[in-house]
Amino acid sequence: MADSHLRTLRTAVLCVLTLALPQVAWAQRALIGSESLERFPLTVQDQKRAQAVIASHPSLRGQTIQVEFPPNAGLRTKCEQTLLFENPKRDRMWGNVQVMARCDKPSFSASIPLRVRVFGQTIRAARYLPTGARLGRDDLVVEQAEMTDAPADAAVRVEDVLGQTISQSISARGWIRLNSLKQASVIQARAPVRVQIKGPGFQASGEGIALTDGAIGDTVTVRLSDGGRVSGRVVGPGEVEITVK
Repeated sequence: MADSHLRTLRTAVLCVLTLALPQVAWAQRALIGSESLERFPLTVQDQKRAQAVIASHPSLRGQTIQVEFPPNAGLRTKCEQTLLFENPKRDRMWGNVQVMARCDKPSFSASIPLRVRVFGQTIRAARYLPTGARLGRDDLVVEQAEMTDAPADAAVRVEDVLGQTISQSISARGWIRLNSLKQASVIQARAPVRVQIKGPGFQASGEGIALTDGAIGDTVTVRLSDGGRVSGRVVGPGEVEITVK
């Protein structure tokens, strides 16, 4: 009796598997094969509209760009009207990005992956530059090249970097980054400075000795001739200004 029940149970399990496995296999094929389903490729006009929208992004204005669409770029559903495109809300539209394609008939939207390559003037280190180095023209390699993968703060104008000092070392051919630059000191510690004191209705000047280095705009401490100490803003080489309100 026990053997009979066991055979019946095995038969039932086999029947269930026989019915279920094809359904599972079909579902797997539907998921795995979804990438190979027929697409409606973007037309040349679609791509031109997408490129125009991308070029309007604030981070690309004035830049030379090249938009590359993947070979299989397309839609799952055919759009019966003009396909419209929107830029994503991001600060920088460089490198691998996505644009939103929208259709009104039928109503749907889809993300289109693509790559935006950017070309322009690049500034790199001509050789290894140690921390504290003051940048001169011979320290820089300036050329027209691709800058797609450059950091967001990469310098692109020579006048923004000449005479600046770097706060961290830069390897040969490394990007010159604006956030790693600081103005060169125009006042050195223990050097004489001229102090100008300005206030409502009066102005006076005197001399002292700087106790700290400072670039234009920095605040430095100065020891006056009478031994007193004051703090003021660097306004030029060897000049410190104190404003009294």
